Amino acid sequence: MLILATILCVTFALSSCAGAPAGTSIVFDETIPEEQSVIIRFGNVEVTSYNGIPVPVRERRTALGFQSTWRNVILPAGEMEFIFGAIAMNRFVVRDASFRYTFMPGEYIVSFGLRDGVWGIFIFGESVRNPDAFIPLQR
Repeated sequence: MLILATILCVTFALSSCAGAPAGTSIVFDETIPEEQSVIIRFGNVEVTSYNGIPVPVRERRTALGFQSTWRNVILPAGEMEFIFGAIAMNRFVVRDASFRYTFMPGEYIVSFGLRDGVWGIFIFGESVRNPDAFIPLQR
């Protein structure tokens, strides 16, 4: 049931991202060729830092109190570290969590969810039904 809820959440994130007008992705470094780039669509996570660089956020009336400006972003492929806040469907809130992952060129969805009773980050590549990775969050 919880895996199904996470899949539905990621599917919603994918459909809302896919419906965004062309040109709305943030390009971090325009000198990086497309074949060396990663497109990341962030689901229910609010990114505040990328490799130690602060990401702009807006004040919002949400459980976290802010909303990241990063929804769709194009970054150089390779190892990345993100710091974020996240909200699960039952209002479970995580603040200032981090994860590190090596992204190969391609498109991904990054989403917060529950797997086997453990909260963590799902990274979906080509399939939203089968995550490429699950990174459990430390308590």
